Amino acid sequence: MADYINTKAAAKWLSLSPSTLINWRCQGKGPWYYRRGRLILYSPWDLNYWTMKNAPHLPTVNEEPEPLATHEYLTLSRAAELAGVSPSTLQAFRYRGGAPLFYRFDRETYCSRKDFDAWLAARTVHVDPAAPRRP
Repeated sequence: MADYINTKAAAKWLSLSPSTLINWRCQGKGPWYYRRGRLILYSPWDLNYWTMKNAPHLPTVNEEPEPLATHEYLTLSRAAELAGVSPSTLQAFRYRGGAPLFYRFDRETYCSRKDFDAWLAARTVHVDPAAPRRP
């Protein structure tokens, strides 16, 4: 279930119109979504979780998602603090597609701690103190 789907497919999954999902995003409602630059993606796991909690009459996939309490999430400001950049810089990285996946929920932006740590490790420069330096 690591695949992500676009708004149109998510709307079909939930038996809604795409414009309903777009409106819910603007209002801070609906299932969690991920933004990669201008692209909006939904995780089937998040759609199942949202359906079970908010619309039990809608069908779900037979997989039971893990409880959210087992995951650690960071707010945008906390992630920026850990990365040593300003929140506006991290926001710019998000819109250019150079940051880990963030999603909005209740008008707040979150990132998985695991995704953030992997992203930060990939961008950390490791310097060998024993290596000769240029004059």
